Amino acid sequence: MREAFNNFLVDYRFTFNNAPLVSMGEERVKNLFERCSKAGFIVLEGLSREQICEIIEILKETKFSFMPIYRKLDGDGETPLFERGVVVFNYNSRSSTLVEGTKKDLFAFGQRLAKQFDKESFWFGVEDGVLSRFDGEGSAVGCEDKDLFFRDCFVNPAPQCYSERHIRYLRREIFLSR
Repeated sequence: MREAFNNFLVDYRFTFNNAPLVSMGEERVKNLFERCSKAGFIVLEGLSREQICEIIEILKETKFSFMPIYRKLDGDGETPLFERGVVVFNYNSRSSTLVEGTKKDLFAFGQRLAKQFDKESFWFGVEDGVLSRFDGEGSAVGCEDKDLFFRDCFVNPAPQCYSERHIRYLRREIFLSR
C-alpha cells in the first residue's frame, strides 16, 4: 500500500505523467474493460510494487495483457490509501484479439501466479458478470458480483505522449486512450 501521488505509473516506469487515477466506474473504463474481458480475466490483489514489476516481466513472455488496478481503502487521514492489484486479460493487446487457447490456460496461469507470489487466492472472471475466488489449488472459495468488486477501484490515466504510450504498449498494458 502507498499514499497516492496522483497515479501509480511511477511504480513501474519513470514518467512525468501526473494525471489523476481514473475510476473504474467511468463509462470509458467500463467499455475498455468489457471489450478486453470477453474471454475471461484473473485478478491478483495485495501486490507490492516489486511483484507488479515481476508480473509485467512474466507477461512479456505470454500473449496475455494486463491492467494495474488500485482499490481505495479507508485511510486514517485526508490522504487515501490504495491496495495494488493487477487484472490479467485473456486478450492480446498487440493484435487486439482474444488469446488463442482456452480459459483453462488463463485459469492455470492464475494458479501459477498465486503460488509464485504467495497469494492465498486469486479471482477468475468470465462473461457472466460474476467473479469467483479460487485458492492456489483451484478450489472455489467464494464469489462476488463484478461491479461490486470493482466499485472502489481505479486505473492509471491515459498516456500523455507517444513514447509513454509505446512503452506501455510494449509491456502489454491495457490503458485508456485519449
